[in-house]
Amino acid sequence: MKKLLLLSAILVFACSSDDDNSVNNENPNINSDIDNILPTRQTKTYVDGSGNEILRVWDYNFANKKLISTTRTTSGFPEGIGRNRIETFTNIYDGELITRQITNIHFLDEFWEDRVNEDEYEYDANGRLIKETYICPPNSECPNAVKNYNYLNNGLTVQVTNIDGELIRLLNYDNNFNLIEVQYFDENGTISSVISYSFDDKNKYYKNAETWAAGVIYIGKNNWLTTDYSDNVDNNISGEYVFNEFDFPVSAELTRSDGRIYYYTYEYNN
Repeated sequence: MKKLLLLSAILVFACSSDDDNSVNNENPNINSDIDNILPTRQTKTYVDGSGNEILRVWDYNFANKKLISTTRTTSGFPEGIGRNRIETFTNIYDGELITRQITNIHFLDEFWEDRVNEDEYEYDANGRLIKETYICPPNSECPNAVKNYNYLNNGLTVQVTNIDGELIRLLNYDNNFNLIEVQYFDENGTISSVISYSFDDKNKYYKNAETWAAGVIYIGKNNWLTTDYSDNVDNNISGEYVFNEFDFPVSAELTRSDGRIYYYTYEYNN
């Protein structure tokens, strides 16, 4: 699930255009337009291994450039397994920083009870995430899960440790703050798997957001191209994209090495 979240946190876009959108002498207003482009909706469709047509839709709600909430609706799975649901992720701010995220889950299938999850976030003096705590719901038997973050290499390498101080992940970023590699560690402190990512020079669909999903360390600038897994090459993914005149993706076809294809569309406020 963590891999999927990470993947779901970066999956998006890449294609053509040789134009430099940083300067436009003929129309100086176009640059301010680019700086204010924010996503309003993302959709994903694919056919799963059982032949079910799956649809997932993300709707984004901003206040200026701060992400206030995301509603993710999933449908198409067989009834009864609890995967058809509406999830609303609401960010709670203290000043400029997201300090809590409340997740409301409404199941569309019978026999599943709605639930609420909550996470808390703490930061250092530079506004960087240093602690993430999953709050166990009332009347549930589970410990509060804690992750701690330590910054190395001018902040471009991030160690993630558990409540006992054991290394569980190592995150590596490039100079544009794109996540380029995640190393996972087992209980013995040995690397168990590695995920690598590549990017092009186009715009990430939420590039202009001042805040994104809670728990995201950096908002990278560039559009995702490929994901490679060291422990399961059948899951490797590459993308082809269509961009608008501002070099933001409007659609994508992502192909997994086992043949599955994911189709994405992106809508914006501009």
